[in-house]
Amino acid sequence: MATPSYCWDIRWNIYFNQKKTIFDENGENPYVKYFHSLCVTFEIQDENKIFINFVNESVDISNTDVMLSFDQKLEIFNSEFIRLKIDELIKNAKLKYANYIQ
Repeated sequence: MATPSYCWDIRWNIYFNQKKTIFDENGENPYVKYFHSLCVTFEIQDENKIFINFVNESVDISNTDVMLSFDQKLEIFNSEFIRLKIDELIKNAKLKYANYIQ
């Protein structure tokens, strides 16, 4: 089996306004939250850059009580906190799947 050497982030899927019903600790009093997440597909390659596999990793970006507008969606990516979460996702995946950070 080939040894993974490269891990490329080739596709980013952003999911906004994913509605989820949440219950309190007693399993009662349902309320709605909207979750926003990023799923990144990575292509894993060997030392000769030959394809090995695709893997997906995701990170929750935030959650809100209301759906986000178009402008609010764009603002999320201007947040330093969110950018650090995304950077951490990419670095951790590269380390996990190919034992390197680019």
